[in-house]
Amino acid sequence: MLAGELMTNPFLNRRDLLTVALSSVFLPKIAEAKEQPREDHPIWSVFGNPKGSVTIVEFFEYQCPNCKKLHPQLEELLKDNKSIRLIMRDWPIFGDTSVYASRMALAAGYSGQHEQAFGALMKVPGRLTLKRVDETLRAAGIHTDRVRDALEQNFDTIQERLDHNAAQAKSLGLAGTPAFIVGRELYPRVTDIDTLRAAVDKSGSRVPAVR
Repeated sequence: MLAGELMTNPFLNRRDLLTVALSSVFLPKIAEAKEQPREDHPIWSVFGNPKGSVTIVEFFEYQCPNCKKLHPQLEELLKDNKSIRLIMRDWPIFGDTSVYASRMALAAGYSGQHEQAFGALMKVPGRLTLKRVDETLRAAGIHTDRVRDALEQNFDTIQERLDHNAAQAKSLGLAGTPAFIVGRELYPRVTDIDTLRAAVDKSGSRVPAVR
């Protein structure tokens, strides 16, 4: 939908107006945020169908209650719709513990365990502590001493990734997590899966399949 249609379509609600307005302003930044990480990178955070015709980007953090509440439903959406490519972008905004959780999860990727670490941390109820992060990773079968070694050896690369995500979130004007990009549109305040399903259906209806 073009920005000029905002004042002429009587069926748009306030959330639609916000989504369309933000999307028209931030379209170049949305395109940049949707860039797919390299498959050969050890901290490649793409789920679902890597060649899917509809891209969802989620800015998330491991202590965000709504992120944790939505994620199991988002996983079901990926199972139901094989055309979705989901790109997860760590954006730790709740302090040092959140930063540590993201760094450790990304460092686990150097031993091929990023998805394992990500899944375990997303399932932890309530707030995290440094000790709880380590205990959660160990319970998931991840050797935390080796992960810390990987973090030390690759610290600059991992921190660059987190800084890049934070800069993208700022450039998009995001105020918190979870925030989503679906197709070419920005959804900064999503708290229910039905909104995402509708956004995927809307995006998929006008995007050709990737072959």
